[in-house]
Amino acid sequence: DGAWPLHLRSLDLSPTTAEFLEGAAHCAHMTGRHTEAMGYHASALSLDPNNPNSRMYLGMDQMLLGQWDEGITNYKARERGLIYQPSKLTRWTGKEPNVVITAEQGGGDLIMMLRFARKLTDQGFQVAVQCPEYIAEIVRFVDGVSKVFTSECETLADDPHWHYIPAFSLMEYFKPDEWSSDPYIHIPKGIVSMMGQFKGFNGLCWRGNPDHLNDFMRSVSYPDIRKMIGKANIYYGSLQYNPSVDDLAKFDSAFPNIRAGASIMEQACAIANCTAVVTVDTMCSHLAGALGVPCIQVTSVFPDWRWGITDEKTVWYDKHRIVRQAKCGEWNDVAVKVQDILKEIRDEQHP
Repeated sequence: DGAWPLHLRSLDLSPTTAEFLEGAAHCAHMTGRHTEAMGYHASALSLDPNNPNSRMYLGMDQMLLGQWDEGITNYKARERGLIYQPSKLTRWTGKEPNVVITAEQGGGDLIMMLRFARKLTDQGFQVAVQCPEYIAEIVRFVDGVSKVFTSECETLADDPHWHYIPAFSLMEYFKPDEWSSDPYIHIPKGIVSMMGQFKGFNGLCWRGNPDHLNDFMRSVSYPDIRKMIGKANIYYGSLQYNPSVDDLAKFDSAFPNIRAGASIMEQACAIANCTAVVTVDTMCSHLAGALGVPCIQVTSVFPDWRWGITDEKTVWYDKHRIVRQAKCGEWNDVAVKVQDILKEIRDEQHP
């Protein structure tokens, strides 16, 4: 909040400078002033209507507030922005029979959007996915996906039969009431069993990618996530992907954990064995949702656009519950709520 008066002061001095308006918009967004943020983005766009990043961020704030139609339209501008790298294929228009969904942003983002692969297949399209190697082994088990190509594969570039669509652009072809989905990743039982030590445990994931711009907001400490399990739910395992030495030192070795250097497949199989998952906003959350495992996602007071700002339920995953901070940096109230939900899940599964 300390930066907020400075942004307002800059606008007092120069109210028609697009860069100052964008700065105020970002500060407003990061401090929970989302309606104000949209106003500043709109003002910046009135001065520089072709700025793709201004339009993209406006779309993100609109989607955060549930204004999906307007938000999705403006979020399309990311394809012209610096953060997006276009495919070498021709863009899919919704008519061509062979469509390649191309990964953008993180692995969890791709998993989230692949809910639409089965829907496209049901409409008669052949669906392939182009993605990084580390996640390809999971994508092969997504319903509706017929082919998987890694990002290094160039064989599609000269094939006129395939047309690409960036993963997030699939939202343009389906209404929000079509987004929620039954489980759409089905890993064979023989593979899932390799992480059978997690059977019946509650899985914990407390940290996302440390290189993510907002990781300081979305990740929590191990002691904080441990509090969320509570004394009544002693069976827990670590789903932490690439745990640090410090993480492993704190974790109780009597309970299962994912080894350092484990694959995404191992993490997914561990999740598939869990009774429930407690996680921050990272790929673990999306894997749990896509696998149909009950998931409690703990979210900072400043959530990503996917999760809205008030509801406990989400349009994305039927078995998700979103537990939100009331105040930045404080997780005690969140821990109490998580414990209550875990007890509900336990009672439902063992009446």
